[in-house]
Amino acid sequence: MIILELACFGLRSFRQVTKLALKPGLNVIHGRTGSGKSTLFDCLQVLLFGLDAEPLRSGLTGANGSSQAAVTVRLRGGDIYRVIRDFAKDSFHIQRWDQNAKAFAPMAAEPDTLARLFQPECDGLSLDAVRALTAWSPRTSADPAEEPEVPNVPDFTHNVAASPAALTADERAAKVQRLAELRTKLAQAERLAQSADERAAAREKEAEARHRLAALDALRARREASSGRKGEMAPFLQGPKELDALLDGYIKALPALDEERAALEEEAGALAGRIAGTDANPLLKTPLFWVGAGVTGVSFLVAAFVPLRGGTRYLCLAGIGIGLSLLVASLILDFRRLGRKKSLETARAELSRKLSRLEERLKKTYAAPVALIAQTGCPDADTFKAKRRAALEWSGEQARFDQEEANLLDGGTRETLEAEWQAAKTRADALMQDAGEDVDLESLRDAIGLLTRDLDASDAAPAPSAAPSPPTATSGVPPDTHTSEIDVCLLRLSEERLQAVITRDNAVWVRRRGGAEVPIEQLSHGEALQARLSVVLGKWAARRAGLGFPLLLDEPLSGLDPQKSRRIVLDTLSRLGANRQIVVLTNGPAPESPGLVQIALAPA
Repeated sequence: MIILELACFGLRSFRQVTKLALKPGLNVIHGRTGSGKSTLFDCLQVLLFGLDAEPLRSGLTGANGSSQAAVTVRLRGGDIYRVIRDFAKDSFHIQRWDQNAKAFAPMAAEPDTLARLFQPECDGLSLDAVRALTAWSPRTSADPAEEPEVPNVPDFTHNVAASPAALTADERAAKVQRLAELRTKLAQAERLAQSADERAAAREKEAEARHRLAALDALRARREASSGRKGEMAPFLQGPKELDALLDGYIKALPALDEERAALEEEAGALAGRIAGTDANPLLKTPLFWVGAGVTGVSFLVAAFVPLRGGTRYLCLAGIGIGLSLLVASLILDFRRLGRKKSLETARAELSRKLSRLEERLKKTYAAPVALIAQTGCPDADTFKAKRRAALEWSGEQARFDQEEANLLDGGTRETLEAEWQAAKTRADALMQDAGEDVDLESLRDAIGLLTRDLDASDAAPAPSAAPSPPTATSGVPPDTHTSEIDVCLLRLSEERLQAVITRDNAVWVRRRGGAEVPIEQLSHGEALQARLSVVLGKWAARRAGLGFPLLLDEPLSGLDPQKSRRIVLDTLSRLGANRQIVVLTNGPAPESPGLVQIALAPA
């Protein structure tokens, strides 16, 4: 069986329709806490194994209360089916792909149909047994009152029921003592687990103080580097508060001033041209003056040297009169020229005074920016404004530095902050030393349940006729194909630190490198997780010929070293998933590798 697509909407964080396309081999679905990984894991169990949907029905978030989930699978025979569950209406549908119609056709509407539909994929097991083999999650807890078989414990008996044997007095006393020790250890582990919040708070406080100290040092380094520009920026930070407004007004007034100056200069140029024109025709250069002077002079010469008789006398007097008249006319014209020249010069002087008053008024109105522009040596107002803007940004940066430093110090000094960090570090280190060894609480509870069940069963069994022989190190490992597959997975996952998983007295033991056997509840959390994963992977791999269901793993990487153990687990899953399908739901993405399919869930 290969899961082709998983779709859901209206469930918990999946308020909109979400479709995930899966492929043969290893599929990693990753997302942050709250993104819906557990919801997808529960949906797969409901759709594939007919698990009770009541826990999911309490998290309906779709519009108008609607909520559905569907899974599309391809069986070994090539047929494609879609299983649909409507949580709001509590209805169940199975559809089959019609190759001719290119569409899904309704087939059944009863959950019991799942057992018949998936029977060829079950290797002769019930759906509940298949779910125990193929769906694993660290959230799963064992309840001896409800489960006939302890989850995640290797089954070496092929489901053959064994009659409980009565215990001797010594055996019963040993088991009772062992049960008391486990209960004491469980109580201690639970107390340590309760103090985990205090340790986490101490680590968080230490990290916060360390980050504040590092941030303070980095802040001071940035401020010191920035303070080197103080000499460059200081001249542009002078002036009154309204300097920026005055500077903007000055920049806006400059075009009008330039335009008016140009007009005045143009008018003054025209006046200068007219004045030059009047200077081009002085009195001595006018023809009228010379004509009058000539006529007058000739007339006087004639009167001096020629006797004036009769008509000659009148002609001479007429010449003198005409000449004098011409001289007087030329003088009058020259006086008018001189008058025009003076008026033109007066107008030009007025224009100069007007231009000077305009510039003086502008300089008086915008005295501050004009003075600073001249003081800083800027060629124009725009350059000064650009440099002042940079200076203001620098000043704002210095103010932010001061504010951030005040926030980091919170009224103290760097010495008090460093002392606070040292105190937090000392407390966190002390709490971590008191934490003790990380113990798998689930394994302890499983072992207590097994011992309790063993003692209860032995009370109802007949007394043995002879004392049983003491178990040996290998008496709990009958020849079984599961054993070899489990041990191969264990060797790979633990890098050969753990060599075998065995059962003895209804308890799970793990053989370490060198031959020492340790109960699984005494392993560290990471080693216990490796052993449990080995059991799950070994059982699933051993049934590769008959069991067609994909392997579903919810958070198999939690508690493992992210740099090493996770890579080994993913490599093992990639090998086992060849020609089959494994679906892993985890917090973070996996390293890229050939054939790996990764699907990222959107944050809630």
